[in-house]
Amino acid sequence: MAGCFNNGIHNPLTFQQLDILADILSREMLSVHQEYCNKTEFVNERLMKATQNEHQICDVVKLLGKLKLDVERLEVELPCMDGELQSYMKTVDDMQKPNYGYCSYRRETKSERNGFMELMQQTDFKMLEMENFLCEMQAFLKFTGLNKGPYDVVSLCNIGNVSRQAP
Repeated sequence: MAGCFNNGIHNPLTFQQLDILADILSREMLSVHQEYCNKTEFVNERLMKATQNEHQICDVVKLLGKLKLDVERLEVELPCMDGELQSYMKTVDDMQKPNYGYCSYRRETKSERNGFMELMQQTDFKMLEMENFLCEMQAFLKFTGLNKGPYDVVSLCNIGNVSRQAP
């Protein structure tokens, strides 16, 4: 140690010592660079996942908006359909009466039957859409960890609509 210091002045390092220090610093720099790259990659992956989640949430919000519109439309159509069904039931009751002129009414009955079949097909299609929505909603609830069922979420959406419409 006494050979390293001469009257408080540090002896200059030899080229070999400088080379060893440069090698050590280079390895440390590579290690730090690798760690930086790993952390950057991790942050980028998280950012991509967050972006994907954001897009999925936007899709769910759009789906809920469409569902809300469908429910509102169904609420409007339901009384009309109920009225048509009552009319069909009255027509069938009238046709079952013994003195009813069946032959003169036959053409109109076919068109009403077609309308009723179309109504049933639309109802079947809507039920299939609701089944798909229910599966998507269950997957969303499982993903988000909410303890509510899909019907609760839909009813909450409906409550929000009703409260907005109230004066």
